[in-house]
Amino acid sequence: MGYELIGYHFIGPCDISKETLDSLANLYDSFSAAYRAADNGEDTDPADTVLTNMGCTGYTGFADTDAANLDHAVSHFKDGAEFAAELRAVWGGTGRDVSYSIAEIGGVKVRAVFAGRDTWGDEPDGYGYHVLRALVGIPGALELAGIH
Repeated sequence: MGYELIGYHFIGPCDISKETLDSLANLYDSFSAAYRAADNGEDTDPADTVLTNMGCTGYTGFADTDAANLDHAVSHFKDGAEFAAELRAVWGGTGRDVSYSIAEIGGVKVRAVFAGRDTWGDEPDGYGYHVLRALVGIPGALELAGIH
């Protein structure tokens, strides 16, 4: 592998409303509870079980990546409230690996956020990268927040 830039780049609303953050927290909590219930110590991956049971298998087209991202999401935050608070902070530009800009597209102001870093192929270890990876890991979260 060569030296490359790895990260997440999203476009969405300038601010994520409190109502949306509350809805994201609830969505996180529902997936987290299902994940913990499925984690029965057997050889099956709880993320695969949850994604299958909730009808989300392969929601991005990459089933293995979906399971890994859900594993990541539920292991990084104690609950949905923490997840929503961290997302709000990153969306606002908090984090050494986060940058953003505000632009107007079609008369609507939007925020473009990037989190990641250059690396020799290892997954970035920055705060913003891990928060945005968790956002990707919860099926429906991007759509709920109006983030693309």
